[in-house]
Amino acid sequence: MRQVLGNSDAKADEAGPGDARTGEAYAPAGGGDADDLRILVVDDDVASLDATCELLMLIGMHPQPAASAAQALNRLDGDDFDVLFTDVVMPDMSGTELARRASAIRPELRIIFASGKAVPEDEALGFEWSALRQPFTLEHLRVALEPAARRQASRRADDA
Repeated sequence: MRQVLGNSDAKADEAGPGDARTGEAYAPAGGGDADDLRILVVDDDVASLDATCELLMLIGMHPQPAASAAQALNRLDGDDFDVLFTDVVMPDMSGTELARRASAIRPELRIIFASGKAVPEDEALGFEWSALRQPFTLEHLRVALEPAARRQASRRADDA
């Protein structure tokens, strides 16, 4: 978990709670029930995958792990998810390519990149995304998930 969280002296500014690429502010706000979010977590590093899933469980989520991009695409084909939380650098397929394919399968999917390396800023991805720079805090994780929780709450209100 230390690999994901880092030490307590890490600057919050460096981790960046959202680093939004859509202009959407990531200020903490209510209005969504993040507990019900269906989150697919993808990372080829098993320790990071387990740590991220543990962090999500600590904040009341029920994440589904995938140890490769191919496994994630199979899961996306059969299950409905609200959030794709993926590493950027993976051996079988990059996280950005996975996100492109996932977005084509499920255009409403919220994409969050998590990596110790920066997500290429100049890359035109063609979908909304945000990024968490590892190490990140539980609060950064909560804040990054808020837009998906708000969107889900809005869909539920529309369905009611």
